[in-house]
Amino acid sequence: MDQPLYPIREVSRLTGVNAITLRAWERRYGLVEPVRTESGHRLYTDEHIEVLKRAVDLTRQGVAISQVKAILQESPQACEAPNELRSIANTLAASAQNSDYPALQTAIDSLFVEFDELSALQTLCELDADLHDASARTCWESALLPRLYSRLYFAQQRLKNLKGHRHCQNVYVASSPKVDSQLAQVLCGLWLSHQGIVPFLGGVKPLPSTQALKQLQCCGLVMLAERSLAEFAEEIHYPGLTSVFMTLEEARMDKVSAVQMELKSYRELFADLPQIQATVF
Repeated sequence: MDQPLYPIREVSRLTGVNAITLRAWERRYGLVEPVRTESGHRLYTDEHIEVLKRAVDLTRQGVAISQVKAILQESPQACEAPNELRSIANTLAASAQNSDYPALQTAIDSLFVEFDELSALQTLCELDADLHDASARTCWESALLPRLYSRLYFAQQRLKNLKGHRHCQNVYVASSPKVDSQLAQVLCGLWLSHQGIVPFLGGVKPLPSTQALKQLQCCGLVMLAERSLAEFAEEIHYPGLTSVFMTLEEARMDKVSAVQMELKSYRELFADLPQIQATVF
């Protein structure tokens, strides 16, 4: 009996590794070798998927993807390896503090290639919270923001392509005056995109009315909390922000009441809202 083969979109959903990163892992490190159709499309086996899942587990433990293949070949069950994630985080911090723009660009690019995206985003949140010097922050944001917006663009393109056969929800992301941060917004947008949700980045302004949200076809609102990013970075599954979430279905709840709700983690709110499917691409 022939074994099942999976297209790259399905592999991304099952492993949490986006298609761009997956191709880089194949091309640079030969982590897996997909089956090619006559038209050149990649197809993956169950064995490929298991290797990728174990690779993701190792990268979340701080192992660089360049070392993963050798570790899996030596000992398929191996879990311990040098913490390369901490090493690259130190390089990022030093480059930003020294305003070494070329080195910072190189380190950011390496971070996204060597590790899964959620681990990379969490690391960036942790580093962002520790950068206070004005020149360091200017260098940091100048190098990082274009790369994050580029990743957000491609994430939204993937969601757009899925609209034909799967409903994608829209969510409005609103900043508070104390969290006036482009970085916070785009990190939140990237995380939402990984859940199959289209983010609308609203910036610092009065909260949108329910009617405005309906016109945007938004199923709800994320309010960026008035906390430091260091606190948010402690949650590996949500490397952005603690949020207040208001669904349009709860029309009786006004905006002020929604914003004044006790803050909950976004993961808990997802559990309370089964109509939103948290699907990783």
